[in-house]
Amino acid sequence: DISSEEVDVSQLEDDSQFQEIEEEVEETPEPTPKLKGKKVAIDAGHQSVGDSSTEPVGPGASERKAKVAGRATGIRTGIPEYKLTLEIAKKLKKELKNRGYEVFMVRTKNDVNISNAERAVAVNKSGADICIRIHADGVDDHSVRGASALYPTKANPYVSHLSKPSQKLSNCVLNSYCAKTGIRN
Repeated sequence: DISSEEVDVSQLEDDSQFQEIEEEVEETPEPTPKLKGKKVAIDAGHQSVGDSSTEPVGPGASERKAKVAGRATGIRTGIPEYKLTLEIAKKLKKELKNRGYEVFMVRTKNDVNISNAERAVAVNKSGADICIRIHADGVDDHSVRGASALYPTKANPYVSHLSKPSQKLSNCVLNSYCAKTGIRN
């Protein structure tokens, strides 16, 4: 069992402390040999059943949020977000391993109850160099298309020092995703 007191906030998700990236950037090259062997943690967003009990938004914070919030369902596919994100996470794991990366999966099945804080602790304990959280957000406006990436802002009270490198990685991931899928932002 993982205690929320052990949480390293560098992995916590709180929308007020993250910026959204929705811009086109140059394509990311294949990893260089010096990057191979790095460890990537993959957190497939959500799970089959949400958990509305609360936890702090960050260590020492008095503000609280749901441990695992609601999720989206595909309009055309009818696939729940928790199933889609795990499917994508497993494909990403395979690709990263083929490229020489070590991979840590926060979850490997849908029937779990892992809070956001517990996910952060697990990622930090894994020794991962980076964490990628996968979500499939939805909006009520069916004309909206595109992809987004979230990263901590410079104003984030917990991890402002991660803003610039996180923005760079977010741009690379977003660009590569859009290039491979044909999605235009």
